[in-house]
Amino acid sequence: MVHDLTPKGKGVLSEGAIVLPVPTSIREQEKIEEAKKKQALAELKDKGVDLGQVPQEELESGEGEALTALKRWYSYVDSMEARGRTDVVNQLDDLKSRIEAWRLDMAERYRMAPASVMEEHLLVKIAYMTASLRAGSHCSKEALEGAGVRSNGIDELTKVLGEWSDENAKESAGTASNGSGAQDAPMNLTPGRVFQPTNSWRYAGKTRVLCAM
Repeated sequence: MVHDLTPKGKGVLSEGAIVLPVPTSIREQEKIEEAKKKQALAELKDKGVDLGQVPQEELESGEGEALTALKRWYSYVDSMEARGRTDVVNQLDDLKSRIEAWRLDMAERYRMAPASVMEEHLLVKIAYMTASLRAGSHCSKEALEGAGVRSNGIDELTKVLGEWSDENAKESAGTASNGSGAQDAPMNLTPGRVFQPTNSWRYAGKTRVLCAM
């Protein structure tokens, strides 16, 4: 089978690739995504983030390692504030301030710019990682190295983070006590003994639990 082109078709083909118009729906979606990107960057700037430290390619695309870390941290702080957890917000602010103080000390010690010691996105990444640990857990030197910390003062940073974790673990333990200040007593069940609650569960009949070892 032989196909032939009209003179008009041959003219278009000789001009190069055929460019089709972009559908309106795609143009609208691009506008929405661009608006979201600008809003996210504006919110970070309002919180005092120096966007000059964010790689240019991330600013253009609206995503990347640095922006992800910054958005995660500030979203976490905002969520605690929205829930009325001012105690947690204060703890997070204190954690970030301690890491900033460590960064400034290292910058003075090694005569470097603070951002060269630790970039802002890495700072909040470490802060989020530390705040996300279970009570009583510490952020190890190996974990910091794995996150990207390369400063000679990493041992001092490990100590700073450990002190914050210990202090806030004690505060958390204090809030677990009741109004009289006493800790809630644990439930002790005797092996082999049938436990019969005094009141039934409101959604079911009486429950009998047989403890076994």
